[in-house]
Amino acid sequence: MRIRQITAILLVFIIIFACEDQITSECDDEEVEYIMPAQFSAIQDVIFNERCITCHSGSAPTGNLNLSSATSYLQLMSKNLIVPGNSSLSTLYQKLNSTNPNSVMPPTGKIEQGLIDSVAAWIDKGAPNN
Repeated sequence: MRIRQITAILLVFIIIFACEDQITSECDDEEVEYIMPAQFSAIQDVIFNERCITCHSGSAPTGNLNLSSATSYLQLMSKNLIVPGNSSLSTLYQKLNSTNPNSVMPPTGKIEQGLIDSVAAWIDKGAPNN
């Protein structure tokens, strides 16, 4: 009986110490990627207004695509750049997620993957105008 107790205690200690390096108590803030809400209003504010409207606004926007707040949703939908419910078939997602330096948008460099993932989630939820 005494041997079983000692064996059980030893097993518990072995398991605890064997897994010790796998247990994390704190998150490293530098490893957490910024993710915005999967909502069109957030996409407009964080991506389009900050990184796109320099080229995609005004009377002669690049690619004839105006991403200004008042027109962006209608432009994306009317030009079939979004396939509601299917991000992988949506041109907007393909351009943001491209690894080709000749086709990635914005042309100044790919945006953070967390932002791209939020765009994909918004499209996959049906791309509502929210």
